[in-house]
Amino acid sequence: MRLDMATLIFVCYPLCSILLSISIAIRLLFTFDGAFNIFNIVAYCVFYYFISILALLWLVKETKRWKFRKACYFFIFILLSYVALFLFVMLLQLSVPEYLFLWFPMPLMTVLYIKWKNAGKGSRKTAVFLVSCITIAILLPNVTTYLSINNLLNQAASISNNWEKASFISGHVIGMTAYGWSPRAGMDYWKFLLTGAGLCGEMAMAGTNLMNAAGLEARRIVFPGEDHSFIEVNIDGDWLIADPGDYGSKLVTRTEMTTRRVGTIGSVSYVAAYTEDSFIELTEQYVNIDTIVIRITRNGKPLACAQVVLKHRFEDRTVQLPCDDRAFHTDINGTVMLRLGKPYYVNKYKGSEEYYWIYVNGQNTNHNVTSTGSGQIQLVEIDLND
Repeated sequence: MRLDMATLIFVCYPLCSILLSISIAIRLLFTFDGAFNIFNIVAYCVFYYFISILALLWLVKETKRWKFRKACYFFIFILLSYVALFLFVMLLQLSVPEYLFLWFPMPLMTVLYIKWKNAGKGSRKTAVFLVSCITIAILLPNVTTYLSINNLLNQAASISNNWEKASFISGHVIGMTAYGWSPRAGMDYWKFLLTGAGLCGEMAMAGTNLMNAAGLEARRIVFPGEDHSFIEVNIDGDWLIADPGDYGSKLVTRTEMTTRRVGTIGSVSYVAAYTEDSFIELTEQYVNIDTIVIRITRNGKPLACAQVVLKHRFEDRTVQLPCDDRAFHTDINGTVMLRLGKPYYVNKYKGSEEYYWIYVNGQNTNHNVTSTGSGQIQLVEIDLND
C-alpha cells in the first residue's frame, strides 16, 4: 500500500488511540504524577485535535478534483451533520465538549476513502477492516476510562473505614491530575477523566463525584471571591475537608482549612456548597461575617425576581459570587440577603479589591459593599431608574 496521507492517518489514528488508552489506564489506576500525566494530555490532543485536523485537510484536498457544485454539496453535508449532532446533544441537555465532535472527521473520511479509493476492486475485507479499526479507535479511550474508574471505585469499596476511603480517593485525585495544563475540563467530569488536566476546580468536581459514587456524602465547596474549590465529605456526622491540591490525601477540619487560607491570602469572604442546580451558603460556618441586605427598587417600587451577583478583582481576574453562572434572586420585597466575610488581602494579593461591586440583571449598579466581619447588619438600597 502506498504511504500517502490517507494511509498515514489510518495508521496513526488507532496507534494514538492505543497510546492514549494505555496512558489513561495507568494514570487512573496507578496515579503516576508529573511527566506521565503530561504525556496523557499530549496523546489526547494528538488523537482528538491533530489527527482530526489532518482528516479534514485530506477531505478538503480530495474535493479539489470535484466540480464546484459537488464540493459545495459536500461541505453543506458536513455542516449539517455537525449542526444535527449539536442539536441532538442540546436536546439531551448535555454539555458540549469538543471530543463529542472531533471524532466525526474520521468516520467520514473512512466512508469516502472506501468509496473513492476502492470502488470496484473487490475490497469488502479492506472496508470492514478500516471501519472496524476506526470504530475501535474511537471507543477504546472511553471504554478504558470507564473500566479504569470502575476498578478505582472497587478499590475504594473494599475500604470499610470512611475516613480512609475519602483519604484514598483524595490522594488518587491529585495523582491523576496534570496540574495547570490545558485543555482544562471545567465541570466536565468525563473530560477530566480522559485528560487529567485541571486545577482545584476540576479536582474538587472529580473528587466529589468519585466520593459520592463510592457511597460517601460529599459536596463541592467554593470560595468564589478567592477563586478556590475543594471537597467537603461527611464522616460520621462531621463535615471534613478534602483539598487534593493543598493537602493530598489528608483530611482536615474547617478551622484548619480556614486558618491556612487566611494566613496565606488574608481573607475568606464567601463560602458555598454547589450542587448540580443549586447552592448552599456556608460562610458563617467558616469565618466571622456581616449580614448584607441588598434592596433593589425601580422608580421606588420593589423589583422582584431580579438577578443579583457580586463581583470584584482577585489577583488579575474578575470573580463573582455566587459562581457557576448562578445568581441571587430578589424576593417580592426586592431584597437579597447574604452573609459576607471580611475581604482583606495580604502579600502578593494586595492588589485585589476589598469590596464587591453589585450587579443587577447583568448591569453594574456602581454600588459596592464590603464586610467588617464583626456581625453587623448592613442595608444597601439601590434604585434603578428607567
